Amino acid sequence: FFGYSELSKRVQYTTEDRVYLFLPLNHVYASCYCYYLSLIDGYQIFLASSTSKIAEELREVEPTFFCAVPLVYQKLLDQYGEDIREAFGTRIRYLFCSGAPCPKELRRAYRDLPMLQAFGMSETAASFSIDYPGDQDEDSAGTIFSNIDAKIADPDDSGVGEIVVKGDNVFLGYLDPRLTEEVFDEEGYFHTGDIGTIRNGKLIVMRRKKRV
Repeated sequence: FFGYSELSKRVQYTTEDRVYLFLPLNHVYASCYCYYLSLIDGYQIFLASSTSKIAEELREVEPTFFCAVPLVYQKLLDQYGEDIREAFGTRIRYLFCSGAPCPKELRRAYRDLPMLQAFGMSETAASFSIDYPGDQDEDSAGTIFSNIDAKIADPDDSGVGEIVVKGDNVFLGYLDPRLTEEVFDEEGYFHTGDIGTIRNGKLIVMRRKKRV
């Protein structure tokens, strides 16, 4: 699938890996980065029985990879505090964080764990930027994939504007043609509705263009 070549530049899955997943498989991220990848690389997926049991089942599964939004990582931190590493067991290799801006304080609390920031949307076939291990930046949401065209539309003097993207990962449009016209410009760029900037190939997401 689209993101495989770029993800494999950052991390490598093997048949010995195991992923604990609390998202449904019809979620774009879950289907692309967990289900399809498991078919390619042969690792195991453990599905959560309930979102209320994430902390308990993480200890039981001891995954090597885990993905969640900042809120989940914050709840785990509230529970474990300085012993946060214990939340994931002894096998954890990478933690992916996406779905919302991650506060710097939270990122610092996980500094001794391999947390990688990512950014994406359902409309862009999940992520189109992910950190490289060891190259994390507190301000960024990862390095933009090399096989997509992302830029800042109508930037101000500081280079801040709306994040737009074009590439094979971008969807064709919504069922309602009027909505499709609203998000694609004349050059074919999809307007994400997120405000930010791009610095040295890294995506800096600041806020939504409008609250939804």
